[in-house]
Amino acid sequence: WYNNRIRVAKQNCRQKERSWRKSGLAFHKDEFMDAKREVNSLISEAKSDYFTRLITDHHGNPK
Repeated sequence: WYNNRIRVAKQNCRQKERSWRKSGLAFHKDEFMDAKREVNSLISEAKSDYFTRLITDHHGNPK
């Protein structure tokens, strides 16, 4: 479920976190929080799709 889109979003999030921690500005914190929400949303969506597909593909298998 971990894909390139999530990897890039996490890199962007970490970059925004570093700039916020260096500057301490509220603007940078808001950017970081928005990026963090986006990453969490992407992860949740990817996991949901993965497990839905996994269950659908093995629908007839009782094990």
